[in-house]
Order: sequence, then C-alpha cells, then structure tokens
Amino acid sequence: MADTVTGNIRTYYAWHGSGYPLVFVHEALLDHGKWQAQIEPFAGKYDLIADDLRAHGRSGKAGSPKYSVELLRQDLLELLNNLEISCAHLCGLGLGGLVVQEFAARYPLRVKKIFLCNTHVSTASDRMLAPMVRLLGAARFVNISIGLAKLIRGKNWLGKTGQIRDYVETCRCAFETRELALIYEMFMSYRGAELSRIPASSPILSGENKALSMLWHADFLRKQINHAQAHILPGADHLANLENPRVFNSLILDFLA
Repeated sequence: MADTVTGNIRTYYAWHGSGYPLVFVHEALLDHGKWQAQIEPFAGKYDLIADDLRAHGRSGKAGSPKYSVELLRQDLLELLNNLEISCAHLCGLGLGGLVVQEFAARYPLRVKKIFLCNTHVSTASDRMLAPMVRLLGAARFVNISIGLAKLIRGKNWLGKTGQIRDYVETCRCAFETRELALIYEMFMSYRGAELSRIPASSPILSGENKALSMLWHADFLRKQINHAQAHILPGADHLANLENPRVFNSLILDFLA
C-alpha cells in the first residue's frame, strides 16, 4: 500500500503479486477495496495494481474546480509513469471503464489488453443528478438514491450480500456534497472516447441483471472496438466482480492466458 503524486494530488494505490502489470480501475463512489476478490486469483501471476480515483477513497481532492474523465486518464498515466510501467493490461468497471476507454484510445501503445465491465460509452443523460446533490446535500441525496434503487431495482442492485451492500453504502456516505456534485457533473460532460483507436481485443463484460440500457452500451462497445467479445456474467448486477467473482476471474484469466 502506497501513494504517489499525480498532477496536484496524491493518488493512493495497492500493489499485489508479481508478473505482467494488470491495473484494476473502480467505478464511481467506491474505492480500490472493491477488488478484494481478485487479489488471490490474479496476484500469483500478475502485478495487480488497484488505485483510488481522484476524490475517492484515500486519494486526494486538491480542491479541483471540476473533474473530468480526461483528468482521471491523466492521473492513470502519471501513476503508471511513476511506477515505471510502460505497458499494462487494464480492467475498468463503471466509471473505471470510461477511464480505461480514454486511456487506451489516447495511449494505444501503453495497453496490452483491456477489459470493460458494466460500463457506458458516455453518460451525458444524467443531467439532473448534480443539481439534486447540491440541493439536497450529499447525505440526504445518498439516502434517497439508495432507497429508490432498492425500491425500483430491488435490494440486490447494491450487491447480492449484506457485506457488499454495507461496503457500497459506507463508501457512498463518505462523500461531501461538493465532491459528489462534481463527480456527477463529470458524467454530464463526458462525450465518449475514440473507440476506433483502441487496438486491444477487448472482452465486454455485463452483469446478467443489468438494465437494458447498459446492455445497449455493451453492444455498442463490442461493435466499435476491433475484435471485442461480449460476455454475460450470470447472477450478477453492477458489482459483477464481487457478485460472481468465480466467472469474472475465470473469463479474464482465460483471456489473458
């Protein structure tokens, strides 16, 4: 466990194992801890690196006037440079998938294989979320949004077990109003990466229980990225790597092998 300077913040990261670098990038409002189910299976064969995105977990905020996926991409570039990693496999879920798309499209020679799980092409439709955060405040917004999610999608939308749901709620409740609003504003402004520039053949992983809109995004990614393959993770929703780690891990390990 360590941290390093990326831009104007200190970025926290965890490093396990030895071998070819494999970098896991988490989704919005969580942290590197979501990859616990991947440490043992992957660390025996790879350098497994999992960072906390800017403003998440133990990484810094630095009073940034705004966040962007491009800024997170630059943080990832500087993290790899600081660790003297010239090329790596990248795996991103949710927001992490956007960062991985951006990185692979901008720096194709720095990636070997990429894995995208339950991620979008862009999320510019979420226009009302940031104003609602500022109006309600982070604590009330999180409580209301979690309650609505459980009502509409069922309690398992936040994870199939109580342990996973507790982890998600703890992470989300740690955000201040300003930071949470900036994160949603980042989604509003993102318009997508140049997918045709991504050179790596890429498994596109989707939880079986994800919304149909997410499956549309997965299909679009599959068609736009050369040699991409679509896979459905049975019994999983958004947190697929925690909800069905056996299949998630097996798919990635088999593809790398």
